[in-house]
Amino acid sequence: MQGDKVVSGINDVKLEILMSDITDYADKLNKIFNEANKIVEQTSIYFDCESGMAFREKYNTLSENHQTINSNILSYAKELLAVKDRYKKGMGEISDMVNSYSVGKREE
Repeated sequence: MQGDKVVSGINDVKLEILMSDITDYADKLNKIFNEANKIVEQTSIYFDCESGMAFREKYNTLSENHQTINSNILSYAKELLAVKDRYKKGMGEISDMVNSYSVGKREE
């Protein structure tokens, strides 16, 4: 924890690392999906029958969700950044309110 930059109660360094990890995992997952797609396509070479066609059709129907899954993971990283920014903004507003209240009380 030493050396980590903590601003307004948020550990920026660890949050940046987490967002980077999430992006890396999304990339790795996308590569896995692409590899699975290739493998399933190649099954037509040795699994060329009605069952094979049904399998590939079912897989293709399900694989349409791959992009959605990947997008959702990436949007999670973006949402973390937005939460961090909103938290910092909110803490700044609270700080300003406390400061203005304190200044008003000193003048009384």
